Formats: sequence, C-alpha cells, structure tokens
Amino acid sequence: LSQFIKGFDKGCEGKKTINVEDFIRAFRAGVDKAYEAVLSPAEGTMLTVMREGCELMEGKDFDTFQECLAALNERMEESLEHTPELLYVLKEAGVIDSGGAGFLCIFKGTSKAST
Repeated sequence: LSQFIKGFDKGCEGKKTINVEDFIRAFRAGVDKAYEAVLSPAEGTMLTVMREGCELMEGKDFDTFQECLAALNERMEESLEHTPELLYVLKEAGVIDSGGAGFLCIFKGTSKAST
C-alpha cells in the first residue's frame, strides 16, 4: 500500500488539482510502483485488485470522478472476490485477500467523501 501511495503521489507531482485523466495516470503510477516493490508478485493479492481496477479505468472515458470511482470500486470488488481462485492458500482457507479488501475499503471511503 505504501508503495502504491508513493507512486500515486509521484503521478500527481506538480499538480495542484487533478482531473479524472490525471487520477487514472496517477493510479497507474501507483500500481506500477507497487509491482516494482515486490520481488516476485503473485496473482490473487492486492496487486491484482489494484491492477485490474486500473485496467478497467484505462479502457473507459468517464465524465465525473464519481462515475470513475464507482466503476473502479465495482471492478476491484469483482477482482477481490476472484482472489481465492488465483491464490491457492486463500482458496484453502476460504477467504479473500485481506490486503485487497483493505485497498478496496480505502477507495469505497474515497467515493463516499467525493459525493
């Protein structure tokens, strides 16, 4: 999470305000920084949830932050529910990835604050 935030911050560097496109670029910078920080990234972790959310945003045009965040949260929730299928230890324990759940929680909170 800290590496995502560091990358996101770098993606916003020099901006006093950001628009939706800036947010998506900063989110990508955060995802890339988080992946770089892990020696051997595994699918089914919070990295997957981040990446899949980012990929959805990069493929769409959004008119508002609320629309963007709603789509992001929906995609990350779907991704999170799929984590046990990607990581055996989660499937064996019958749980979803806790890091991904925490990451989603942050953005759900952000969505509520932005309305």
